[in-house]
Formats: sequence, structure tokens, C-alpha cells
Amino acid sequence: MAIGHDHVEKGSVIAATASVSKSAKLGQRIRIGPGAVIGDGVEIGNNCFVGSGSIIGEPTRDYYKNPDAYAPPPTRLGDNCIIRAHCCVYAGASIGDEFECGSYVQIREGSAIE
Repeated sequence: MAIGHDHVEKGSVIAATASVSKSAKLGQRIRIGPGAVIGDGVEIGNNCFVGSGSIIGEPTRDYYKNPDAYAPPPTRLGDNCIIRAHCCVYAGASIGDEFECGSYVQIREGSAIE
């Protein structure tokens, strides 16, 4: 079971070394690779793949200014997305259905990809 998350939908596979926030909302039939981090306020749709070492919901600079007051903005991955290894999707990004990216991609806060 992934570190921090105790509910996985049927058909999903989450690597034992992945860290998934308890506040994350995970769809059905998702796969999350080893060492991936799914942060607070993240919503992942159905049939998604998040590659090893990727971070979804990386805190914005506000967190580093005042961690105690930080409220993560919603971060969304639509259905059927492929996020390859070592990508970083910052908190506050919104990605629609059928999105696919290569390895080592960064998607900054406030980005909207539909």
C-alpha cells in the first residue's frame, strides 16, 4: 500500500514506495510508479499513469514563505492522462483528459491544459 493513502479503487496499482496524500482523490484504474509523490488537494481521474519519481501537486512558493499558513490550490489531472517519469506538476495546475507528456517535464502553477 502506498505511504499515507489507505483507499485504492479497484483496478489501481500504486507502488509501495509512492507517497499519496490522504486528501488526494484518486480515480479508478490508475497506476502510480515507485517514488512518485501525490500531494494535498490533488485529484487524479480514471485510467491515469504517473511515472516513477514524479510529483503531482508540488507546493507553490507560498509554502516556502509560510508553511503553517499554506493552503494548497486544487491540482487536477483529467481522465486517461500519462505523466512519464520524473515530471513535476505544481499545485494549482489543471490538466484535462487525454494529456500525455514525456519525462522530466515541469508544469507550473496556474497552467491550464485542456
